[in-house]
Amino acid sequence: MNSSFDKVPLEISDMIIDSVAQDDDGKCTNLKNCSMACKGFLPRCRKHIFTSIEVTTRNLVRFVELVDNSPRIALCIRSLSFFVDLDAFNKIPSISLQYITNIRLLSVQVACGEEESMWTRVNPPVRSAVLRLMCLPTLSALGLCCITGIPPSCFVSCHNLECYVHAVEFGYDEYDTPVTISPSATSKSTNAIKLRRLVLVGYVDNLISTYQRGKMIGRPLFDLSGLEQVTFHLSDLEQFLNIDQLLYDSHNLETVQICMENISMLNCIESFVGIFLPSLKNLHIHISSLSLISSGVDTISLLCQQIQTIAHDNVIQYLSLNLLADHNLGLRLEEFQWDAFDQVLLAPNQWLSLEQFDLWVYVNYSAEHPVDKPAFEKLVENVRASKISNLISNKLFKFRAFFDPDPQDHYTYFGA
Repeated sequence: MNSSFDKVPLEISDMIIDSVAQDDDGKCTNLKNCSMACKGFLPRCRKHIFTSIEVTTRNLVRFVELVDNSPRIALCIRSLSFFVDLDAFNKIPSISLQYITNIRLLSVQVACGEEESMWTRVNPPVRSAVLRLMCLPTLSALGLCCITGIPPSCFVSCHNLECYVHAVEFGYDEYDTPVTISPSATSKSTNAIKLRRLVLVGYVDNLISTYQRGKMIGRPLFDLSGLEQVTFHLSDLEQFLNIDQLLYDSHNLETVQICMENISMLNCIESFVGIFLPSLKNLHIHISSLSLISSGVDTISLLCQQIQTIAHDNVIQYLSLNLLADHNLGLRLEEFQWDAFDQVLLAPNQWLSLEQFDLWVYVNYSAEHPVDKPAFEKLVENVRASKISNLISNKLFKFRAFFDPDPQDHYTYFGA
């Protein structure tokens, strides 16, 4: 190592390393080279190289060796994600996780074959270590996936949590015992977690019942009055009603992301979004069942009918539609009523605050059903020229349209 760089002021060293990190590749190649340039650069490079770590079943042993042999590296970790099977997760030495004290994001996804993992099947020392990470004062984002039976009391000390990804089923604890509600019970001061962002992937009914029981006895798990962003999957009317109850006190929502597979749930958009129109600035709608129903009636026309109902008196600045079509509709995209958006978004005195509209269309091609790329590209050109040309040339808001024969990106909308 060259020691001449050690005389460089710390402020200058930090600026150099920060600049290198900003332009580096995903493998941190340049940062690794800088770390070998001089001893003074090494700890600053580590801060960037190890800021985010994903632990899988395959690299779990290397991760444990890393934090055991170099505890200082554990202090650099800000984002820690586990994607492991249950057997591997149970083999993590709990002492290895004790070195980690500064994380801001924790994500735990534990699989057990094709089934979800029970929280009680996680070894007690590992459970305790995970709970300690959940209670760190630095933690602001938490994601728990494929784990069932977590008692709500495990979240009581997550005081600084701002974002929660819910893909678990809560277990039983004191919230499930019969209680007598006194007049002062609901006015008791609580330490409910003040969430700013909530992502609901599954088991919503269980979360809502837990939340409501805690609220009744004056100990709600979350405080959703300051919620700014919510993402949820809408599968049926009952789930819609449950989510509506959950967000009853959320009057400051700025971003709503709705994901649905059944086009019959389109009718819920008006009812749900209409509640938050006074504060709603960003609306994202994901539909996994783009379909042609009959002549002149398709998913696009039905969707436009719904967003027409909120065209007035909204302050929405960004509208995003993410649509997935089956492979057999890939070469029939021109039959959809794309120009229906003109009637809704370009009509006078409507959507006055809209600044950007993004249209993402994916076709579910695969190795089994390969895409005819020349035919697909020709089709997209026709759609742009005949169906969305008015949106492309409009001066009221920025419009972007993406047509992709690879469905992979359509499924990446969940997560912290």
